[in-house]
Amino acid sequence: MTRSKLRSTAVGILIATIALAPFIIFADDNSDAATDEGQVNEEQPDKEDSHEENGSEVLVTEQDMLQYIEENDLVALTAAKFEELQEDIDRLSELEDELAVLQEETEAASVDDEGEESTSDSDDVHRLYLVIGSGMSAGEIANVLEETNIISSASDFRKYIENNDLESAIKSGQFMLDSTMSVSEIVGKIT
Repeated sequence: MTRSKLRSTAVGILIATIALAPFIIFADDNSDAATDEGQVNEEQPDKEDSHEENGSEVLVTEQDMLQYIEENDLVALTAAKFEELQEDIDRLSELEDELAVLQEETEAASVDDEGEESTSDSDDVHRLYLVIGSGMSAGEIANVLEETNIISSASDFRKYIENNDLESAIKSGQFMLDSTMSVSEIVGKIT
């Protein structure tokens, strides 16, 4: 569920709560409206479903509330579903915070790299914050490593992975790599 959908859902819940609050606030707490058979007496309105408005009693049924919710494009949720959505929002906030920290670390590392420029290109250390997604192939990883100058040959990397039967051992995740690492060190870190 995307962030905007969660926000829309939360706004809908808020609007539904505001719309239904008068019914709850002005509802009579008398719960003796049921007959001995457990059914509501149709001749007398249920006290919980009515409230006084300008001196006259107005009957509000569940169907009226549902119609009001539908007409005003509102959403009604159970308390459990609301709590579940709130937990999802909290988890998203935590993940956003973690992502911000990781981006700051990456930016700091790139600033450090720029500050440590040397006169010789062969002495440059290239760093990469590699994010491996599920289903990413060894070839795709090799191409990224070669394009970012972490390794000199993508084909050597692929051959190393194939010769050691490590295609299925590659883990999804986030890895900090640099050009001083050997192919075997890189493979050891991502498997």
